[in-house]
Amino acid sequence: MKTPAEAAAKLTEASVRGNFDGVRRAVKELSDSLIPALAALPRDEAARRLDDACSLIEWSRRNLCSARARLANEIRRLDCIDRYHQRLAEAGRQWPG
Repeated sequence: MKTPAEAAAKLTEASVRGNFDGVRRAVKELSDSLIPALAALPRDEAARRLDDACSLIEWSRRNLCSARARLANEIRRLDCIDRYHQRLAEAGRQWPG
C-alpha cells in the first residue's frame, strides 16, 4: 500500500495530465492510505492532514472540470472543421471540371 504522500503525488500527477481514470484510482488509494495513517496521529494532526487531503481532492476535481470543458470545446471545434470540409467536398463535386 502507498503512503498518503505517495498517493497524493499520484493524484496530483494524474490531475495535471487530465487522466480521469488515474485520478479515480489515486483518490481511492489516497483514502485507503489515510485511514490507518490518521488513526496513528494525534487528533489535531489527523484533522490537519485530512483537511489537506480534502483540499487536494477538491483541487483535482476543479482541475478535471476545467480539462473536461477544454476537451468539449476542442471536440466542438473539430466537429465544425469536419462539417466545413464536408461542405467543401460537396461543393467541389457540384462544379464541372
